Amino acid sequence: MIEGFIGWTSLKQSRILMEAGLDPNTADMYYKGDEGFPRPIPYQPHELEHYLNNLPFWKRYDCLDVRIPCWTIGKLIKVLPAKIYEFATLSFLKGEDSNKNESYTIMYDFGPEDITFTEESLIDVVIKMILQQIKEGIITKVDYEY
Repeated sequence: MIEGFIGWTSLKQSRILMEAGLDPNTADMYYKGDEGFPRPIPYQPHELEHYLNNLPFWKRYDCLDVRIPCWTIGKLIKVLPAKIYEFATLSFLKGEDSNKNESYTIMYDFGPEDITFTEESLIDVVIKMILQQIKEGIITKVDYEY
């Protein structure tokens, strides 16, 4: 297990994904800031409508009822298309660097022009690929007021 790995996006990672335009409706959790510190909790069906109706508050940290989208690693992987450009498939590799530190690689295999990212954190490598796919227009960017 990766030191410090918790299985969901941190507040900083969530902000980066939101600012890049990742659809908050793809999030499967949220941070609730009314308990003194944010913590991810699963959506409850009765809370989802309230959350979606109050999206503009995601950046207002002074608001006691703030809901900040949060993604589990599994949900982030589901956001990525299995294939892009009809032939490039998504792959994950786990390895070690020369210092025996774990590393993770995510790639779409095009042959000589692969899209590849490698990091020590699985969630970081998935986020990098999502950001790249939003930038390339493969994952639809959502523009909203906040």
